[in-house]
Amino acid sequence: MSRRIRPPAEEIHKKEIVGRRAFGHDKDVFLKNDPVQHYKLGVFLEKRPGDVSVDRLGVGQCEEKRIEFLDPLGKEMGRNRGKVFRGWAQFPVAVFRGYTKKTDPVGEANPFHAEILRDGFPTEDAKITLAYTMCMKASAMGFVPSPTSEGGAVQGGETG
Repeated sequence: MSRRIRPPAEEIHKKEIVGRRAFGHDKDVFLKNDPVQHYKLGVFLEKRPGDVSVDRLGVGQCEEKRIEFLDPLGKEMGRNRGKVFRGWAQFPVAVFRGYTKKTDPVGEANPFHAEILRDGFPTEDAKITLAYTMCMKASAMGFVPSPTSEGGAVQGGETG
C-alpha cells in the first residue's frame, strides 16, 4: 500500500457503503446477463455461524484508499478458497443501520471490517430473507471490481 490510510470511525456512519466480497466467475456471482445486475443469493448468505461479514468501503461512495488496502485481503481470501477475488457487491449501511457494527475480523488485520448482526434473524428462513434484502439493495448499486482482479473482472456493472 503506497498511501497512508486513516482508520475509520468507531461508529458506522448512516451514509457509509459496505461491501460483501465476491469470488469466482460471473456464473458464481451473477444471475443470467440482463440489463439490471442481479446477484446470486449465495453471495450474501453467510455460511459460517454468526453474523454477516462485510467491508466498510466509504461514506457516500467507495474510497479509493480503502479499496487499495482491502484488495490484497480479498485476493488472499480468494486464494484460500481456490477462487479468484472479483470485488465487492456494495449496498448502503442505512438499510441495516441498527444491525451493523464495527468488528475485528478473524484471520486478517482489517480496520474496515464490520458485521451485519443476525440476532434479529433467528431462523434459517429469516437469514435467507436478510440475504435476499442485501441482494436486492446491492443490485441497485454498481459492482466494485477489484483493481487487480484476474480472470475478467466485471467492469462498470457488466456481467458478461
